[in-house]
Amino acid sequence: MEDFAPTGAAALWEFDDGMTDPARTQLQRWVGTPGMSALARHMAGGLAIKTSVLVTRVRNKGDGWRLDMDSPDQDQSASEGPFDALVLALPAEQAAPLLAPVAAALAVEATAARTAPCWAGLFAFDRRFNTPFEARRFGADEALAWVVRETGKPGRTGSEAWVVHASSAWSRANLDLTPQQAADALFSAFRVVVPEAPQPIWLQAHRWRYAFVETPASSPFAWDDDLRLGLCGDWRIGARVEAAWRSGDRLGAAMRSAFG
Repeated sequence: MEDFAPTGAAALWEFDDGMTDPARTQLQRWVGTPGMSALARHMAGGLAIKTSVLVTRVRNKGDGWRLDMDSPDQDQSASEGPFDALVLALPAEQAAPLLAPVAAALAVEATAARTAPCWAGLFAFDRRFNTPFEARRFGADEALAWVVRETGKPGRTGSEAWVVHASSAWSRANLDLTPQQAADALFSAFRVVVPEAPQPIWLQAHRWRYAFVETPASSPFAWDDDLRLGLCGDWRIGARVEAAWRSGDRLGAAMRSAFG
């Protein structure tokens, strides 16, 4: 992450979790600035990227990989390709059906992996309020797994804002809530751990259906040299964003070797 700091895409975040021994320094993490997406935008600089499309099928008849896609901006399906190689950097549950017709062994790997859902909430307030912590994790048996003062991170501006992540158990039990129902429930849970919080001026919730890896694959990445097909993602290693980075980095090295 230090490599991203000079570009302005990342900064060191120091925070108090309200539990660390006062004799120790504050906890430290690297975060994207002004938001986490800054890292991806920085790395994607100069690349041609197509967004807001759904890939419904991948196929290779010997002339390279082709992608069949549905786009909300188009009245009919489209196809892209051929490409020399294909990488699926998707949750295992989304990669498996694409792999099944073209790479049965890799599809089995993806099917065996398991990912837990997560409801996330974002709350905005009209004023800052004091709390004994800036961020804190909670036990797996509690409603919330993580709360953080978003505006306490480097580069963040605007109204006082907090982000919460529900635990996997709570998210799974409440998977079918509407976003508004989830936002209201998450704020009620937030007020239990942050009673100082006033009523929010704005709140919303987002469901990550495939958020935290519970059963990872047996290797950091997969690369089929004959098919020129690769798989990477946190589901190959474990439930942290660093795992996704490591997986992609290892796959990239394998592909550089394969293509000389």
